[in-house]
Amino acid sequence: MFETDDYNRFRRAGRQPVELWLKKVMAQKLKTIHQNPIVEDLVFRAEDYVHSSAIEYAGVKGILYIFDE
Repeated sequence: MFETDDYNRFRRAGRQPVELWLKKVMAQKLKTIHQNPIVEDLVFRAEDYVHSSAIEYAGVKGILYIFDE
């Protein structure tokens, strides 16, 4: 959470939702989400973050359920 003078917010100010209408855009956003724990120095590999779906994309069963189309 990000604390402000008035209240706490879940996301940073100025961040707006992005419509995911192309597979290319979805893949880029998913890569960014998977890289966030690395950027924050929580893990060395995206697959090592317990609450990430990156491990599923690496071909290993994780704790999250990935919906099939």
